[in-house]
Amino acid sequence: MTMKTIMRNLVLPPKFYNSYWLNRLGIQPLRIILDRFFWYLRPMRVSPEFRSTLSALEQNGYVVIENFLPQEDFQRLREEFKASFNPDNADIRNRVSGKNLIEEIDVLESNQQSYALSRRLFLMSETIRKIVQWAAHKKIRLPMACIMQRLSIESYKDKKNVILHQSEDFDAETILHQDASLPIYKAWLYLDDVGTEDGAFVYAPKSNRLTFERLKYEYRRSCQLMKMQMGRTDELPKENLYLGRYVPSPADRKALGIEEKSMTGKANTLVIANTLGFHRRGNIEPGRIRSVLHLDFKRLQSGLNLIPFAGKIPHLEKLILQNRRPEKVLQY
Repeated sequence: MTMKTIMRNLVLPPKFYNSYWLNRLGIQPLRIILDRFFWYLRPMRVSPEFRSTLSALEQNGYVVIENFLPQEDFQRLREEFKASFNPDNADIRNRVSGKNLIEEIDVLESNQQSYALSRRLFLMSETIRKIVQWAAHKKIRLPMACIMQRLSIESYKDKKNVILHQSEDFDAETILHQDASLPIYKAWLYLDDVGTEDGAFVYAPKSNRLTFERLKYEYRRSCQLMKMQMGRTDELPKENLYLGRYVPSPADRKALGIEEKSMTGKANTLVIANTLGFHRRGNIEPGRIRSVLHLDFKRLQSGLNLIPFAGKIPHLEKLILQNRRPEKVLQY
């Protein structure tokens, strides 16, 4: 293992270790058990008014909070959001995933003054940060990813610097999956009403729970992913493969009790989910637009987050991950 690999694993633990025999010996379920063990060793005192929210998040894997912001603040935030998505804004990044066009603005890395409300009311929201810290039993020390996002089915031919994400044929995020084998928390604030036709977030309630069946699934999955890494895809059960992605089979779904639920909601609804649980992006219909603010707390799993002053080191993660594989950019 090279020093570069060690540093990358420090920034964010790998989804699975790149060793056939380590996975056969059970390194993945061991990681999960140890992570849960240390979770119990880091108890955090929860304010009484948040206990029901934390209980729902822990038991079901997600929590929905309606009317999250005061109405006046929410209206101002929505106005900032809509004003930001003008054709002349150089901060907009266009991604194509299947038929979906995802327009995004990175709030953290873009001009601070342009998205001041998104930073103050969402990125730095004390309520969201407290809920996630209490759920993860970890303090947030690193800056977390905050994205303004619009999802639609729209032609990208007139867009500039379009990034082709994974495939032009399908959107891999619409396939039921888990983000990792360890808890990763994410949050979405709906800027408009979001129904099933708008590609609402889909989650399998209680699929975040650590059970014996889940540990068995994680063991099998790590071994199968290693075979995929080695180019031995023909050895994998066909029911666990869908469009080149490893997915739970019908038997896995039954054993794990997976039942999908669409997280529809009115404008100003906040959804927080542990994406260790199974989830996917809903299918959006032509002519619809889904507008959300999105927070990703995956850096809580980073070893760097344990360092009290890590968040004050400028561009620390970029320095370590600067040689990441570039995404394919389409020029028109």
